[in-house]
Amino acid sequence: MTRILFLVICLVIQSFSTSNSVELECAYEKVNYEESIFYRCENKNTLNLISRKRTLIDKLTGTHEDDMTDDNVVDFYSDTKNIQYFPQGLSKIFNNLKRIIINSNGIRDLSQSDLKDYPKLEVLILDNNLIEVLHDDLFKYNPDLTWISMESNFITQIYPRVFDGLNKLDNLELTSNYCINMKASNDSTAIQNIIKVAKVECSNAEFLEIEEEIKKLEDNVHNLNDNNVLEFNVKCQKLYLKLDNFAIADSVYLNTRLGKVQTVVDVFISKFYKDMFHKIADLEKKIVT
Repeated sequence: MTRILFLVICLVIQSFSTSNSVELECAYEKVNYEESIFYRCENKNTLNLISRKRTLIDKLTGTHEDDMTDDNVVDFYSDTKNIQYFPQGLSKIFNNLKRIIINSNGIRDLSQSDLKDYPKLEVLILDNNLIEVLHDDLFKYNPDLTWISMESNFITQIYPRVFDGLNKLDNLELTSNYCINMKASNDSTAIQNIIKVAKVECSNAEFLEIEEEIKKLEDNVHNLNDNNVLEFNVKCQKLYLKLDNFAIADSVYLNTRLGKVQTVVDVFISKFYKDMFHKIADLEKKIVT
């Protein structure tokens, strides 16, 4: 039974990590911006390029300019309206990527894992997408960011520590969002003011408390046993009820995380009751005999 449980849990984890792959069609060009020249790959794939999470870009088409290679590409640009999730795999193709500009697409979620492979990232522009939440430590692995723009999204929640550690940030543009409509450039005082306003206008204390409770469940789910599994399940159900008080746009991220914990709990409960029924059956046999 233990072996079966292990296999089921592995299948659950695999279902969350399975990825599919796509081919990227690049138009290469040198772009002039503020007296600097950037070698760019512009996405020209007009098909439904990235419509699933964990979509891996593992193939590339396009002709480089003379004497240029993938290693010279520092800028990725797309306004093709066919990217629904942040692309995975670009860092393995373009090792020196410093600028990612994906405008007028359908990106809704943005996580630390999406950005982890871009330690050299300096510019991140995601205007006119569907982003709703900016989580703490989102830019943990991108300390060189100087320019962040997420104008005209649907941001309703900005966690208090999301911009911590970004000491080089000199452009922050968050206009035309639900909870904030501000931007600043080359003015550290104005940028710090935006961050302060975001902490007031875009934070929800109850929401943050719920995330802390979910994180505790995530950290301890590997300690499930017969004595605590039912208590775990009760905690999950109470958190679901709390999340029901929030708009779907605000709670989808936490619901997803809680759902992963609940899946493991459900598998364990199934085993728990099966074991209990077997014990009862064995006991009945002993009584009869």
